Amino acid sequence: MFLATGFCEETGLTILGLSLANWALICFTLCAGLGGWLWWQSRLGSTHR
Repeated sequence: MFLATGFCEETGLTILGLSLANWALICFTLCAGLGGWLWWQSRLGSTHR
């Protein structure tokens, strides 16, 4: 499917010019960032009570 470097072996696996590995990295970064932001917000809210 794709190499560790993120280059697609098949051109059918590219969406908007990005490979499946690039999309996986983007989705992981967004989910980790959202989780970190929600955790930070919950910690800020618990200190103000």
